[in-house]
Amino acid sequence: KKAGGQDAKDKQDPKKAAAAADDAPVMVKLVPSSAQLKQAVTILKGTGKKISVFQGTPIFQAQGLTMRQGNDDRQYIPLFFTKQDLEAAWAEMRKGNPTMSPTPRIEVGSFEEVLKRMEEAESSEWSRVVFFAPKETMDFL
Repeated sequence: KKAGGQDAKDKQDPKKAAAAADDAPVMVKLVPSSAQLKQAVTILKGTGKKISVFQGTPIFQAQGLTMRQGNDDRQYIPLFFTKQDLEAAWAEMRKGNPTMSPTPRIEVGSFEEVLKRMEEAESSEWSRVVFFAPKETMDFL
């Protein structure tokens, strides 16, 4: 027996280990950056709210920003974890419609509150919400 009480024949085949890893759930911990927390506070203060610290994970939405997926005719509502990603999506949408405002009207909420509302919703309105991971995170992956 080898150290740890395993026989050499008990070791898992590397191909089987890789396949098992592919099937394993991916754990994600959402930790907002201080820059995004500050952006959220700034936006909320701009709407007249008296706030100094944002509670939760900020999620950004632009009024009027919707998208379609594939051949689906439904309009989806994109929500972003960074203000910069939202602004980039807005700029991309403006390319096809230059009469749009150059700056989006940004709303901010908490990811946790959105999830809560999605769970409690009796209508399908919340099924149109699509979350966009930060570009920086996707570039890393």
